[in-house]
Amino acid sequence: MFNLIRKIKLDHHILFLLGFVYYLVIPPMIGSFEFLADYPGMSRWIADFNEITVSKLVTYFCVIFSYLISFIFGSFFIVFIRGSRRLSTQRNIRLNLNYFSILIFIAILIIVIKHHAILFTGYNELYDISVLGPLTTLSILQTYIVLYHHVSNSAKSILYTVSLITLFIICTIIMGLGSRMYVLIPIIALLIFKSTFSDNTISLGKYITLGVVILISMLTIGAWRIGATFDPGFYSYLFFAEPIFTWWSASTFLANNDLAPIALPTNFISSVLNFAPSFLFENKSDYLLDLHSVYSYNAPFGADSIFVSVQGNFGYVYGICYMFLIGLYFSVIKVLSGHSSFLKTYYILICAVLPFQFFRDSFSIINKQLFWNMLILPVLLYTISFCWNRASRAYYIKKG
Repeated sequence: MFNLIRKIKLDHHILFLLGFVYYLVIPPMIGSFEFLADYPGMSRWIADFNEITVSKLVTYFCVIFSYLISFIFGSFFIVFIRGSRRLSTQRNIRLNLNYFSILIFIAILIIVIKHHAILFTGYNELYDISVLGPLTTLSILQTYIVLYHHVSNSAKSILYTVSLITLFIICTIIMGLGSRMYVLIPIIALLIFKSTFSDNTISLGKYITLGVVILISMLTIGAWRIGATFDPGFYSYLFFAEPIFTWWSASTFLANNDLAPIALPTNFISSVLNFAPSFLFENKSDYLLDLHSVYSYNAPFGADSIFVSVQGNFGYVYGICYMFLIGLYFSVIKVLSGHSSFLKTYYILICAVLPFQFFRDSFSIINKQLFWNMLILPVLLYTISFCWNRASRAYYIKKG
């Protein structure tokens, strides 16, 4: 049994399944048995849950498990595509991206000086998404830089140390603003690397110990965010509160709307507007088409269940197709990353989104993460570094 657990790799299949159970299966089970009913917010949550008819709840489980099966089929469909092995043998180019950490550090310093009043205040009246947005984008870029040098076996240098310190600083600032999600992503990404791609994988005991430490740390930060006392008995509630209150959107969506087989993905398409930097397009949120304008549901804590996002944008028929394509996309990237440090880093990063953020944030955030923060921006860094490297070599060859 333990030998089997040791061989488990944290790829997109495992991480998607963890998020699926945590965010889509556990909450309705808790509602059905009315667990944690005495804790803050639960009486109202259970009251809304009881508005769901039995037939709709059965339909819900049929839909989400069809999504799971479709994701799995999409993930393994790549096996039947001829030529995938040939495509994965592309030439690997290693570059030094650590120089960009200096620019990112300067950008962080400017933001900190300009908005020092809201640092380490958690979520309160001073909270400003226009500050957290650029910081989270910079944190993803910095995570990419750090992870890339691990993947390419070039993490032993003074400049890499600067990159690591910069990542630690920005994660500390983001955590001080009350956001845990963008601190979890680099942690999960490094765990994926160590478990699946590193030559020196960590043992089961270290996995468990590290997991417990991270879990307790995140729960402690969660208690701090809401001003609760650090009572160990309260931690179990905090652990399940994340998926429970995220599922509030799904609960009220089911109670107030009929489940359509097909829907227009207007919200999904408009999410592309969120790619634009905030300093260039300050009022971009005004042009993002919100699902609330089409469907009647509540998300008191701002998190939209992936069920609401997929059902609201595609309906359950096209939703199955969407999940198939997402599973296929992850597998294609995994295959193509076989001999590419760039794509391998990208694969690890998008996998880090799966267990948590994918299941709780709207498409405007998810799509920006998967295709802008984690792909297009790193491509720009990689291209600049590649061109600089080629120009430098040409200069020294000509000079010599």
